[in-house]
Amino acid sequence: MKIFMHVPQKLSAMSVLLIFLVFSGFTKMNDIETAIIEKDFKTAKSLAEDFVSQNPSSLDAAKAKYYLGLSELGLVQYESARTAFNQVLELNPSASLYDKAWLGIIDSFGMEEKFEDDLVQAERFLKERPHSEFLSVIYLKIGRANLKLSRWSKAEDYLKKLIHEFPKSFEAHTARQFLSEKRFFAIQVGSFLDQERAIALVEELKNKGEYGYLVETQDHEGRAFYRVRVGQLKTLDEAHDMRQRLSEQGYPTHIYP
Repeated sequence: MKIFMHVPQKLSAMSVLLIFLVFSGFTKMNDIETAIIEKDFKTAKSLAEDFVSQNPSSLDAAKAKYYLGLSELGLVQYESARTAFNQVLELNPSASLYDKAWLGIIDSFGMEEKFEDDLVQAERFLKERPHSEFLSVIYLKIGRANLKLSRWSKAEDYLKKLIHEFPKSFEAHTARQFLSEKRFFAIQVGSFLDQERAIALVEELKNKGEYGYLVETQDHEGRAFYRVRVGQLKTLDEAHDMRQRLSEQGYPTHIYP
């Protein structure tokens, strides 16, 4: 037996339109997220800008602006990223998204190696958002910024605070690694699961007259990693000079810590 339900035509059309609009927005947001996960930042930026241009709800606009900021970080467009993240803050999003956008601003300064600004923003975040769900993250960022500025004692205070308050967090594992290191800068040029590959790179560097050495660490899952580093430098300026020299030789470089 077939049962027929009478639905007013006007209501039915409106419902279909509403479902289409919601589904369309959801699909586009998923496309932006996928592009970011795949590190296709150019596509993510284009999709986010297109989404925002369609005047979505403030909630969806905030999400899209946040993804726009992430894509611009990936494209090394730090000033534009900060603009996008600040626009998220102005849209009064959820507490979680608000904090993520602020962390994006902090990251933009750190990635641009403006560590004083990085630290100012991180300390301001901690003062204004003391109960944030990202408290362990901000402790690590403050500790890391102080390390970059050679403020070793202050960095140590925050790293220990992180370990004490969030002992099982992912950030606590990184903090323990930082605390185990000596107080100098080095240039990391490789990180390997295969010890032999790491040793071969160390020998290659030594043959070129560089002071290369191996540091064994573990990730949060207990896997051994063999990190190849060069130099034991007292100042960040010296580290920048060495990084430039190694980059010109074709090595991927990262200043540690």
